[in-house]
Amino acid sequence: MNRLRNNPPIPLYYTLVEYIKKQIIEEELKPGETIPSERELISTFSLSRTTVRKAIDVLVNDGLLIKVQGKGTFVQNKKINDGLIKLTSCTESIKNMGLEPSRRIIKCGINIPIKCIGEKLQLKEDEKVFELERVLYGDDAPINVTKSFTSYKYIKGVEEYNYEKESLYNVLETKLNIKIIHSVRTIEAVLASEKDSELLNINIGSPILIFNGVVYGEVSGKEVPIEYFVARYRCDKTKFYIEQVR
Repeated sequence: MNRLRNNPPIPLYYTLVEYIKKQIIEEELKPGETIPSERELISTFSLSRTTVRKAIDVLVNDGLLIKVQGKGTFVQNKKINDGLIKLTSCTESIKNMGLEPSRRIIKCGINIPIKCIGEKLQLKEDEKVFELERVLYGDDAPINVTKSFTSYKYIKGVEEYNYEKESLYNVLETKLNIKIIHSVRTIEAVLASEKDSELLNINIGSPILIFNGVVYGEVSGKEVPIEYFVARYRCDKTKFYIEQVR
């Protein structure tokens, strides 16, 4: 005969987790708003500091809240959706979410690339690339930092544009007559370095996603590798989807 088991007691922190989730779902707490302080939550719910912190950590891990050092804990803004199949610029993705894109240039110039990048772009030893490194923002929050190496022989004059204002792909297609065709990309999850922490405003060791790959374009009716890129994304600001067709 099976013995009846009593349901295990619900942990105290879980009640606070569900309360805050309900507030977020019903938009009593809106994206970008700060939640009540630890002291307020302790007083309101008669909970210990340890229990309150446990509840907040659960909600942070679930992607509903975000901690900002020295400022408090905020309701997470909507993440930027980006497809892994469709080739669009980061700027387009941010605009599609109703956010205002902006950019900060870290590096911009014409250089001879290191050997492995030259090989990916099928360049000769003395052929150059247009190197562009930028941080991309959505509503002033850093989303990713991207290094781009574009084969200069196809796009002479590309350096004359202001890439704090312009999308690189828009310049290639509308100003330099390069038709972007497709890309081959890889994705990897890593922990943020000190440089990532500084540029993306996240803690060292936070999870980030790295994309790297080669973009192909049409030049004079021929398909050629145009760009090699490495893009490092904040996981708390972006999510990616794959559309599959049977």
